Amino acid sequence: MQLPCAAAEKPLVPDDANLWCSSDAAATEECLNWSSRPASVAWQTATQKCLADRTLEESEQASAEGNQKQLVVARRVAMLPGGPHRAVSIRAVDDQYEVFEEVASGSMESGDVDFHQGDGGFLQSRWRASGESLNEQGSKLLRKLDEIEKSKAFYSLYPGAVYRYRGKEYHVTDLDLRRRRAVITKCPAPLAYYTRAFDSTVVKILTRERHTCRGETKAYIGQVEMESRVKSYRRYWKSQDLPQEGEVELSLPSWGYQSRGLWFEDPTGAAPKPSLPDWHESCAPVGRGSSSTGISKNQRETSWGCGWAGAHAAMHALLHVFPLFVLAERSDLDAACADEYGAAPMDRPRLLIFDAKDGGLGLCDAAFPQAFALLREARRLVEDCPCQHGCPSCIIDARCREYNRLLSKQ
Repeated sequence: MQLPCAAAEKPLVPDDANLWCSSDAAATEECLNWSSRPASVAWQTATQKCLADRTLEESEQASAEGNQKQLVVARRVAMLPGGPHRAVSIRAVDDQYEVFEEVASGSMESGDVDFHQGDGGFLQSRWRASGESLNEQGSKLLRKLDEIEKSKAFYSLYPGAVYRYRGKEYHVTDLDLRRRRAVITKCPAPLAYYTRAFDSTVVKILTRERHTCRGETKAYIGQVEMESRVKSYRRYWKSQDLPQEGEVELSLPSWGYQSRGLWFEDPTGAAPKPSLPDWHESCAPVGRGSSSTGISKNQRETSWGCGWAGAHAAMHALLHVFPLFVLAERSDLDAACADEYGAAPMDRPRLLIFDAKDGGLGLCDAAFPQAFALLREARRLVEDCPCQHGCPSCIIDARCREYNRLLSKQ
């Protein structure tokens, strides 16, 4: 929505493409027409997307040189309360899912009528549930409570989930993928359980653009693709943190993106992809009490030792120390976390972290020149921590999508 916001203040003209292009004059000249294939892919992608979404419209303006094409904000967007600026989320750059609370109301006229809500400035809309009798149930009032990023929506807004908002608990009754909204109902009393979603995530390496070596260990930078699908959920007792019943299967679509990744290949060749029953057996640590025949000192210092469990823990340690080298929030990064009960996230264990936004944020590229310093600091963090099996100071990550299962500090 940034381009419609700019167009609402001043129409976009072909010369504005200069802001998206390189300094090369020939490339800039090719950018001056958004209807042709420009050198600036960003300009073409942004303008064509806005035209397809009908947030921008083409128009012509008379000038001394003749009619000049320009882009203006679409009328339906310009007429929104507050204009297009109101539709821009200040919290995230991802697409947003809207969360509506279903509130029973008295008799009211049918139809969709939008109006302002005093508390928080959100919009409300009248909506009648299909199949309900107006006389018996009345129409339903949907009050907008929250917005949530698309990358988090499937983990929090699946049908049957318990959604928490401002200290209150709600049941998710419906998730509309087309309209990107969820409908929730307030729980009449505090619940004795919470819900936890489980997913299946696969991370693929698309390109290996550069690499650097330290002994037999190699660090790579390149393009990666992440694809995830929330497959089930389970209820857990709050008092004991134990599951109530078996997992409930979900039929949600997969989602993902391409981004920039930084990864290390294991110099010991630890554990090709094992079968699921052998996962715990493949986690025998390399080091004290185990044989390290044929492994050099340099390999032991840079290896993560025990297959998927060790790689999973080492990736968490890398995320902990990453801000020491490149300024970043934890939410800006992600890792190829392994699930104890699901499919492996990669074809073999490796340490892979990536920018957690479509197209990348440049964080992994900025950290690549210091890749081995990053790896040494992560190892030092784990070795110097006095805990025995892992704690939030070393390998436990609060944002791990696999809930910190299958971790080994060895």
